[in-house]
Amino acid sequence: MKHHALQPEAAGQSPQTVGRMLNLLLADEFIIYVATRECHWNFTGMEFDSPPELFEEQYRQLEEWTELLAERARQMNTWAEGGWSELIKTARLSPRSGTNLSAGEMIDGVIELHEAMLGQLRRDAGTCLQVWRDTGTADFLTVLLLKHGKAARQLRVVRENLQGVAAR
Repeated sequence: MKHHALQPEAAGQSPQTVGRMLNLLLADEFIIYVATRECHWNFTGMEFDSPPELFEEQYRQLEEWTELLAERARQMNTWAEGGWSELIKTARLSPRSGTNLSAGEMIDGVIELHEAMLGQLRRDAGTCLQVWRDTGTADFLTVLLLKHGKAARQLRVVRENLQGVAAR
């Protein structure tokens, strides 16, 4: 994972600085979206259809979350990065590489991305609150953090079910 550290100059950073942080999160969110979409397209190996349905539900949620991040960045008078190449280049997260991953490896990879995003959201919400005194963005990021936590929990259940099916 790449780390793009923001160097606050002083408390009460400009909206553009907060917007740059939001663009980094937008890029990370995009990576999770693409990995989840790939799981939806390529998932095989279970006796029921609920994992692909869950992946579809989650990638639709991720679409919404990227939209919210972009809107928040625009509220900060920052252009929301939206080009694929720019998002991939800017993202701090990277999905598991390789083709033909097993169902378990795909799920584990997306769980890892959500967990990395949870850590980044905690750090960024803390910076917004403690350094920049931006409670609105800190609250926004906290809500997003809760959503990623729920998504990761749902995927862990699928992973446990997959292990149960394999053990039979």
